[in-house]
Amino acid sequence: MSRLSLLKDAYEREGYVVVRGLLDRTMLELLASKVTQQLNRDGVADGFTSTGQPRFREPLLPDPEFLKFAEAVSSELTEGLFQDPRVMDVMKALLNTEEVFVHPNKWIRGLAPLDSSLHCSPGVHQDFPELQGSSRQITLWAPFFYVDEGSGSLPVYNKKLGETLLPLELALNPSGWQVCSEVLGDKNVFELSPGDALLFNTFTPHGGATNTGEGWRCSIEARFQPLSDPLAIITYSGVMRSTQVPASGATSTRGMADAATARPTALGKKALSRNRSVTSQTMTVLSRTNSPKDESACPSHKSEKFLLMKKSANRFFTPKAPYGWGRRSHPLVSLFWRALSSSGW
Repeated sequence: MSRLSLLKDAYEREGYVVVRGLLDRTMLELLASKVTQQLNRDGVADGFTSTGQPRFREPLLPDPEFLKFAEAVSSELTEGLFQDPRVMDVMKALLNTEEVFVHPNKWIRGLAPLDSSLHCSPGVHQDFPELQGSSRQITLWAPFFYVDEGSGSLPVYNKKLGETLLPLELALNPSGWQVCSEVLGDKNVFELSPGDALLFNTFTPHGGATNTGEGWRCSIEARFQPLSDPLAIITYSGVMRSTQVPASGATSTRGMADAATARPTALGKKALSRNRSVTSQTMTVLSRTNSPKDESACPSHKSEKFLLMKKSANRFFTPKAPYGWGRRSHPLVSLFWRALSSSGW
């Protein structure tokens, strides 16, 4: 069995897989240099730790701008890193397609030590529906410097085969919510060196990293999906919007920008927050046929729709906790869901 076949088997079984040495080390080192230069310019780094991470330095005045890394993330090096033939070959194998779309939005993140004023770690979450896209969407997460569990390597969690959206609960983190701990499977954290990549599906729970070291955990990530799959589908107030990859876009992110196609994240949290008056906003992942009525590609399609409606309705009733639902929901919302469930929807 080939290496790609082994990777695909592991990915389909677990929902994630580690690929050692996938990324081009030269491009990664050049990007890491840009990230380190910004940390030094901002006065939040001084030298390196024994494991090679930029050593954290407490700023005189914390500023969220420290963590944007705009120069590095907009660099051509970032595009080259993810358009590399080795990366594309792995994605083609995992997605079982010859045409892969690389999402235009990339992220570079810095996680400061736990006891610092800049520590900000999201809770355990799933990428969908916050990051709209295909249900087969894959996230590639990679560190710029060596990481282990103590220095902030990204945890991923097992879930039952076939599970998609998991229930949420309120949490004291930047998002204000997280996946309910009682539904999470085993936690998995890997030691990763520069060039190694962690790949996981859009429904794989991940996050909640803890950096107890002395340095910055710096990482980069991108998302991939089949070119033929829709980018996003959102329905609210009786209006359906569909965003698809243009046929001429191929794997180039420029193709999408030139066609003036909305970016997938534009239909996420911000789009929903603009429609607070709507109590039932529905997002639906479409199958490969792009038909709203075709549920063949997603056995849990109906339950996903129900959960997303539930989440959106609770947002209306609990504006200070937009993603808190379940046992802590507003009593009117609980009554609404009991009535809807008894109707056989």
